[in-house]
Amino acid sequence: MEEKFSYNYSADRNEELRKIREKYEIKNDEEQDKLEKIRAMDRKIETPGKVCGIIFGLFFSFIFGGGLGLCIKTEGMSFVFGLLLGILGFLGMSFAPIITKIVFKKQKEKYGEEILNLIDKSMGR
Repeated sequence: MEEKFSYNYSADRNEELRKIREKYEIKNDEEQDKLEKIRAMDRKIETPGKVCGIIFGLFFSFIFGGGLGLCIKTEGMSFVFGLLLGILGFLGMSFAPIITKIVFKKQKEKYGEEILNLIDKSMGR
């Protein structure tokens, strides 16, 4: 009887196996707590800016849509009013990313030092 060796390599398979292994590995609880705290701080810094930007953008997109609706369905002064609403809505939507960056910057100033200290402690610096 002849024994033979066969080897199959699959990057996707190995990646999946690595992820499953990570779930069952015993990790240092203190290190895991630090990592979770860092992730929570990161979300605390990023989330308010995203939420403000989305709400701001949605609000002005409805104004934009209402203005376009007035332009399509009416004539005369309603058309002019719809055009002005559309322009206002467009300008408001274009400021949504700027609002996101401003809120993120304020959050970063408020919590940035704390998260950097946590990361430095976690990395052993």
